[in-house]
Amino acid sequence: MKLCQNGNMSENENHEINVQVGWPLDAGANPSVVNQIAVNSLEDPQGRRSGYGLLLGYMAPPALINEQDIARFRKETGDFIPITVHAELFLPTAAAEDLWEHLGNVLGKNG
Repeated sequence: MKLCQNGNMSENENHEINVQVGWPLDAGANPSVVNQIAVNSLEDPQGRRSGYGLLLGYMAPPALINEQDIARFRKETGDFIPITVHAELFLPTAAAEDLWEHLGNVLGKNG
């Protein structure tokens, strides 16, 4: 990864440094279960697609055993089950395309 800085330097002066990045060894140690996904296309002020909003969440289905459970659930909740948000992300278009490619590879959809 290259990092560029042009802070207090003159406009003609750029410095680049190369750094290595990597995931920590325990990066996937505590995954969250997700069963709800929402994706929105986002635009910049000029109307150009700038990326995507991605929400990942979990909705716990109620344990409804009989008609009394269903009636109580409807009375108490109005048939509304909240989604617990586990991730709220903005993906620039290039990152969204990268995610799409990686998911396709893992799911065996790209070839």
